[in-house]
Amino acid sequence: MKMLIGQDLLDAFIKVSPYLNSLILQDVAVGVYDIEQVLAYQSGESLDTHERVGDPITPGGAVFQSIRDRVPKMVEVGPEVYGVPFKAYCVPVFNEDNQVIGAVAMGTSLDNQKKLELAINQFHSSFINVNGNIQAITDGASYVSNISEQLTEGVDEAIKELNHSDEILNTIKKISDQTKLLGLNAAIEAARQGSKERALQL
Repeated sequence: MKMLIGQDLLDAFIKVSPYLNSLILQDVAVGVYDIEQVLAYQSGESLDTHERVGDPITPGGAVFQSIRDRVPKMVEVGPEVYGVPFKAYCVPVFNEDNQVIGAVAMGTSLDNQKKLELAINQFHSSFINVNGNIQAITDGASYVSNISEQLTEGVDEAIKELNHSDEILNTIKKISDQTKLLGLNAAIEAARQGSKERALQL
């Protein structure tokens, strides 16, 4: 990237900073700094770092790092700092003697990106839960199927036993019927013998 050089360039950024938000397609916050403090600040619609002209540069932030290291810096800031996650990009401004005299920074909200990531993570978790529930249902269905097979086998076995019992009962009935028939024949024979004996006695 081409170096930003000159106090007049820094002054120009101070003048145009209120208009940059409407010239850029993204919602951005813009800050212009010397090596110690805020010279100009314009918040975005969804991002406001609450910086005011004259505020000291925040130690450790993108502006601080860019001025200290003399190179452009990109830093991602979590929602715990200003309530909205954002990405800050800062470029140092030099004078003609190659000394850093300030910096220009832009911040763009990552709120929608973070919401999308959160939604994706929630969908992933839900998918895992649903998948686990489906697996549990599948396992349950398999268990019920196994029980059903065992019950079917048990019923088939019981039917076989009942059929065998019926055969035994039929055999007993036949024996009983034959026994009754034999008893009846014996009674008839006894009656016949008794009649013969009485006839002989007469």
